[in-house]
Amino acid sequence: MPPRRLSSRARGWRAAAAVTAAVLGWASPVSAQQEHPWPMAGRDAAHSGTAEGPAPPYRVAWSRPIGLGGPVAAPAVARDAVVVVAARGVVALEAATGEPRWEVDRTEGPAGTPAVAGELVMHASGAGSATAVVARRIEDGAESWRAFVDGDVHGALMVADGLVYAATAASEVVALEADTGEERWRAEVEGRLEAAPAVAEGLVLVAGEQRQTGVVTVFALDAATGGDTQWRFSTPGPALPASAPASNGRRAFVATSEGILRALDLDDGAQAWEAELRAAVSDRQIPAASEALVVADRLHLYGIEPGDGEERWTFLLADLRELEDGRRNTLSPSSPAVIGGAAVIGDTSGLLSAVDVATGRRIWRGDLSPGPLAAVAVGNDVVFATTLGEDGSVIALEHDPDGALLDEASPTEVFPFRAVLNFVIAAAAVGAVAFGLSRLLLRGAGLVSGGDGS
Repeated sequence: MPPRRLSSRARGWRAAAAVTAAVLGWASPVSAQQEHPWPMAGRDAAHSGTAEGPAPPYRVAWSRPIGLGGPVAAPAVARDAVVVVAARGVVALEAATGEPRWEVDRTEGPAGTPAVAGELVMHASGAGSATAVVARRIEDGAESWRAFVDGDVHGALMVADGLVYAATAASEVVALEADTGEERWRAEVEGRLEAAPAVAEGLVLVAGEQRQTGVVTVFALDAATGGDTQWRFSTPGPALPASAPASNGRRAFVATSEGILRALDLDDGAQAWEAELRAAVSDRQIPAASEALVVADRLHLYGIEPGDGEERWTFLLADLRELEDGRRNTLSPSSPAVIGGAAVIGDTSGLLSAVDVATGRRIWRGDLSPGPLAAVAVGNDVVFATTLGEDGSVIALEHDPDGALLDEASPTEVFPFRAVLNFVIAAAAVGAVAFGLSRLLLRGAGLVSGGDGS
């Protein structure tokens, strides 16, 4: 394929992506974790989502079924091990070969990507008030400590400056000492916390979802003490669910399901700009907040200028055309990772795509699995993709020197999804409020039980 000529702006984007990859997460306050290649979701606590790694095209180096109910989230990559949380356990694989290092049971319940700090890997276990964060030795899986956090942990755990942060569905952020599990602080915010937190410039950023109104509020808490909220920003109307926040060290970025990506100044939470998205987002999605800001909703991948929110390109991942076996890649709850100048992301059909961050054109795709793919992780010149579900596997991809690159423009979008989506979100929120008010009125009239079991 002949080389493509890039515009000066595209060349600038490619250069920025290369610099960011070389610096390996310069904006993150978690330099202690950089001894591990991809120690948590989004690679670091600020969610740069960017790392050096093999450039596409790719080929499969090894594949390993996980068992124990299958993976529930993307893996974390330690120096020489890949650790993945399954429905009923936790599994560590040798990064070079995929051979099992250890596997242990865990109490079933929600969980996201584990987090690695030093010689320990932390994961969520259990559900409801019995939910705990458990730390295990990477070497052999032996339990080092266990701390109860009293609420479901749906999102990934984050590690920064010796603390492990968990955001719970009980509307609390809990900070634990990474080496001992001792609770440093616990802070309550408004709304359920479904997405992973982010940590940047001494702040813990979380997105609270208020189910009755649909409003999403981003809170900035002091990372050291969890004391008074430093600032908060609320959407003007129904917007849930929200992505996890991410930061480039100057601003926080969060996408919400009314179709908006917002940039908030870290100093005071003031909105710097907003950019239009075309579909809803998942609370499992995390923006890649590198110099080349890359964001996904459930249908698209976007290249956004972090300084002013200008859309550089959009790629429609949800191609409604059938794949060879009749499957359709219609929704993607995954997150992008910027690797070797490309944004790499999977979808629910098992298709992994690499989109050039400078041009927005797809340069590689691989049909890895019939099941949905989680976000990828990178380490030791290998990309690790994970298939979710009972039959899920971890698949290691390496650069294929004999492979060919593609040059695919985004498929044409043929349906007004955003307008329908906004109507559904608004209707659901208004309906919830109306239902609550009607219940209160009827209860006041003595027509509805007060919920005491009678």
